[in-house]
Amino acid sequence: MSQNPKFEDVDFDLGELLSALWAHKFLITLITSLSVFLSGYYAINAEKKFTARAIFEISENNSSSGFKFPEGMGALVSVAGLVTNRSSSSVESLLERVNGREFILNFNNKYSLDRDPYFNTYNPDHKDPFWKATLKKIIGWQKSQLEKDAIVEHNVVRKYRNYIGFVKAKKSNTITVSVTHIEAQKAASYANKIMEEIKLLVKSDSDAAQKSQLNYLSETLADALQEMEEAEKSLKNYTFENSALAQEIFIKDSLKLDEIRMERRKVTEIADLLSIVGSLVKTENLDGSSFETLRSNHPLVDDIDFRRVLGMSESVTAWTWPDVQTVEAVSATLKDRINRLDGDIKTIEDNAKIYATSAEGLSKFKREAKIAEATYIVLIEQVKSQSLAAGFQPETFKVFEYATTPLSASSPKRNQILALGTILGIFIGIILALINSKRRGIYNTRSALVFDANADLVLRSKSIRRLSRKPISDIISFVSNHKITVLDEAVVKLSNKKIVYVFNSGGRPSASDAARLLATQSAQSGRKVVLCDTTGQSETVIKDGSSSTSSEFSTVDMGENINILSNTNGSYFFTSKQFNSKINDLTKHFDQVFICSSNSNAQLGLMALAEFVPSLVLIAGLRKTKKIDIKNIKIKQPVDVLFYE
Repeated sequence: MSQNPKFEDVDFDLGELLSALWAHKFLITLITSLSVFLSGYYAINAEKKFTARAIFEISENNSSSGFKFPEGMGALVSVAGLVTNRSSSSVESLLERVNGREFILNFNNKYSLDRDPYFNTYNPDHKDPFWKATLKKIIGWQKSQLEKDAIVEHNVVRKYRNYIGFVKAKKSNTITVSVTHIEAQKAASYANKIMEEIKLLVKSDSDAAQKSQLNYLSETLADALQEMEEAEKSLKNYTFENSALAQEIFIKDSLKLDEIRMERRKVTEIADLLSIVGSLVKTENLDGSSFETLRSNHPLVDDIDFRRVLGMSESVTAWTWPDVQTVEAVSATLKDRINRLDGDIKTIEDNAKIYATSAEGLSKFKREAKIAEATYIVLIEQVKSQSLAAGFQPETFKVFEYATTPLSASSPKRNQILALGTILGIFIGIILALINSKRRGIYNTRSALVFDANADLVLRSKSIRRLSRKPISDIISFVSNHKITVLDEAVVKLSNKKIVYVFNSGGRPSASDAARLLATQSAQSGRKVVLCDTTGQSETVIKDGSSSTSSEFSTVDMGENINILSNTNGSYFFTSKQFNSKINDLTKHFDQVFICSSNSNAQLGLMALAEFVPSLVLIAGLRKTKKIDIKNIKIKQPVDVLFYE
């Protein structure tokens, strides 16, 4: 015995799913076996394809793709209009070219891929059957030669890209060419031919680039020579029109200008000091303290040039104050001297500006001539080196492995096909099993059945199945001497109910056998019970029985406290007009009324007994009881006792 557990209501029941798959294990095995057989048949009979591979490397040759110049000449080369450090075409760009339509069509023209049925299944010379040609003639449909050629080209390009692959190594410039073909020898031949075509393509590109570079270098050299000649001509013309010693004269005048400015500054200082001395002489304040004050404030008083101007002794201690006339005369002379010096300064400055402009233009033309000459020298050296390099072409295409005829087919891969077929068969089998399980709508686990039934008492029917098939007399004899816990629990649960409705939903024992067991056990408890068997199984017992018959209810006495109601076969019992009155009479004369029906009449019995609110006893079985039946039963009335196997 097990009470109904508290199950959680979940949308996904893993146990139910696994049980459904286990219930369909033979279907899954059959589908899987069929899938493995078909995949094996395909692997054996599929067209064999062979893959040949050729491996080569394309080295980057910087000397052939750009110009090399001496170190430190970057700026000069830029002036010349050249670009340094030009990188070569990348390997990725080359792979794009060999997969391009132009390369494919050139390869086709050279090696006639269109005549290989593996690369072109369309035959432009094919003649249609008579009926087809007649039909085309009637509707006026014709295919032009241009359209036929386009179809052939399309087939060749598409098959080339499908069956010929190029793979570049990640850490090097190594390239692998792989060709797939139904003929091993042709696969190897095509792989080697493609590798040779790529080699020719690389060489032609390198030669074209070298030629283009030499042409460009020659043109640039000619331009540099012309620029150098024009620069020298401009320098010569400028020298004729201007002094060639402009820079030297400018330097000489600059030195002379500095001397005159120094002289003017000193003359100005002497004139200013003489003005101060004149002021002191005019005030006649000529004592010793005045001289000391003048000497401390203006040290120029002790200067030899200042004393010579005034005609004094050059000795520091010998100082005499000049008279006013001398001061005024010397001051006038100094003023004239300053004016003459200003005129000389202005004249020299004007001349310096003229010579500075001339020197600047001369330096510019010399600089341009020097740059043009240096550019010409660099380019002439580069032309020499490039001309020498043009005669030597380093090997940039290295073959690592030529394609050889493959000994084994690359496809079909039988192991993978069988593995895929097995997986696909299992998957399809599981899907079909789940679909069939969903369609049948049955219970595959006891937990789901018990949970959905939600009965007050849940019992295993295994212990009573053998006993239920015996006659009532044998059942009475057995239960009198043996204690059956399952029956005792069921009878105790149903003891307070006047009407007990027993029906089967796909389990064992049958509704009739279970009802006889329950009725017999209840009768042994001292209750007076009657069994209404609508399944027809009790008719044999009634005919063979020698018990007395009650004319009031047409019942047959089968033993102590137990009777069987006769004439209750089929659905007529539930649909008769006297059904309600008959049930009421039975409940008045008997302590319990047991009614059983087949699975086909279960719902009819529930509707007929709805107003009497009977106690329901349901017999269910795994993979036999349908979920819709349990749902319909619970809509009408809850289940009191559940027997399941």
